[in-house]
Amino acid sequence: VQVLQAALALAALAVMLYTGLLLQSLSAVPLWATPWLPVLFTLSSLSCGSALVLAAAQLTGAASAFATVLGRLAVVDAVVIVLEAAALAVFAGTALAGVGGDFVVGRTAEALAASAEALVAGEAAWLFWGGLVLAGLAVPFALDVILARLRRPRPAIALVAAACVLAGGLAMRYCVVEAGMHPLLAMAS
Repeated sequence: VQVLQAALALAALAVMLYTGLLLQSLSAVPLWATPWLPVLFTLSSLSCGSALVLAAAQLTGAASAFATVLGRLAVVDAVVIVLEAAALAVFAGTALAGVGGDFVVGRTAEALAASAEALVAGEAAWLFWGGLVLAGLAVPFALDVILARLRRPRPAIALVAAACVLAGGLAMRYCVVEAGMHPLLAMAS
């Protein structure tokens, strides 16, 4: 059973890393050519997985039997959210500063700057700041702290936190992909 658990943990890690590594390997998109992208995707996946466990426990009634474990999981999720926020800040900050992969020069640097600008101040910036930062990171962090301090299950709080984490994970993926592709398509035309 322990060997199977270790194998499944490695498989889960591979799945969490896969999308970030795949996007990072596409050297034609400067925004994605950073080691922070796989870190960001992995931390987001960990948080989304924790949120699903917390929500499933509430919906199945298992939360009352596992209140202590779920409280600890809320603490872990809060820590992962802090790490995800830090990775997001470094990812966006380095992109805004023009720091990317080994090839960021000339028109590629222009595309990186345009992508970073699109991410934090473009047409979909409301989704980045409202959907990812506020609803996907800040609100679930606060709710996880509340859940960790409670001694008994609070289904409404846990379900709202889970919904926010999942919406934030979707917003992060959409924003990163859209911000990376849009400037390149605009420069190509």
